[in-house]
Formats: sequence, C-alpha cells, structure tokens
Amino acid sequence: LKPDEETYNTLIIMYCRDRRPEEGFSLMNKMRSLGLEPKLDTYRSLITAFNKQRMYEQAEELFEELRSNGYKLDRAFYHLMMKTYRTSGDHRKAENLLAIMKESGIEPTISTMHLLMVSYGKSGQPEEAENVLKNLRTTGVVLDTLPYSSVIDAYLKKGDFKAGIEKLTEMKEAGIEPDHRIWTCFIRAATLSEGTNEAIVLLNALQD
Repeated sequence: LKPDEETYNTLIIMYCRDRRPEEGFSLMNKMRSLGLEPKLDTYRSLITAFNKQRMYEQAEELFEELRSNGYKLDRAFYHLMMKTYRTSGDHRKAENLLAIMKESGIEPTISTMHLLMVSYGKSGQPEEAENVLKNLRTTGVVLDTLPYSSVIDAYLKKGDFKAGIEKLTEMKEAGIEPDHRIWTCFIRAATLSEGTNEAIVLLNALQD
C-alpha cells in the first residue's frame, strides 16, 4: 500500500510538532511530486514550526506559495504571518501585510493592529506604535485597553515613563478604564525601575 494524501499530511504535521520542519518540508515536496496536495493546516503547521526555529525565510516562502496558488486564507493565517514579521523585526513587511489583507477582503482588527504595535514596541519604537494607535482612532473602531496597553508598554519599556503616563491619561479621558493589561504594564515597569521614586510615580498613576 502507498501512503495517501491524509497520511502524508499527518506525518508532516507530526514532524512539525517534533520541531523538525525541514524534514516535514522535504516530505511535502515528495507528496507533491506524487500529485498529492498538502492541506492548508499542513502549511500552517510548517510555517509555525519554521517560526519557532527562527527560519523566517522558509516560513515566508510557504506563505507566498499559498498566495500565488490562490489559497483562500483566513484572518488567523495573516495573524500568524504578522507574528513571523514581529519576531523577525521586519516591520515593513508587517505593514505591507495589512494592505494584502485588505486586498484579499479581510479587514484588519484591533488584534491585528495590536500585533504590529507589539512589534514596534519590542524593537524600541514606541512612537511608531503610537502612530498605529492614532490610525486606529481615525477608523472609528471602538477601542479597548488592548491597543493602548501596547503603546503604554512600549514607552514604559523604553524608560519614557512620562509618555506612558500621558497615554494612560489619554485612555481614561476617552472613557476607557484601566484593566489587568494596563495594571500589568505599570506594575512590571515599577518593579524594574531603578529608583523608588519612579516606582511610586508609576503606581500612583494607576490610582489617579
């Protein structure tokens, strides 16, 4: 008996779960040479596994292959690639992905923009994260603490406590009350701050 399409897809996913994406990819090439078609979940598993191994180029190649072959991708798949670009620090491609999503008929959500803002925050660019927040506000989308926490966290991690507190004040003035996301940002910053006075200022900001 020869392995069928389902068997190949299952084996590839197993390789990915075992952190062996290169072997999974080799097996996918073999199944395609036999005229068998990988499932979308198989691509998803390979991209996820390549990401975990920091093999971003391979992950992107698979994503581009899906697009060129006309696969209909859902929002979760685009979010997966957004995380890829976030981890690799390629913000330009992350922004381009937003345009690709819209062209495909999928509108970015607050969660999508949050991924981009976190990406900027991790690379020490809170101003860029704030620009994304400003663009979100112009769309008329009802905001919650998620996008604000991304910007606040970016400023606090960079040590710009004044800007972080200003964003907190701005959020409150917009009628959005702090929740566990915001508390976590300030408590972590207070814990990591070098001076007692700075920690007190940060914690007091939550109570004002």
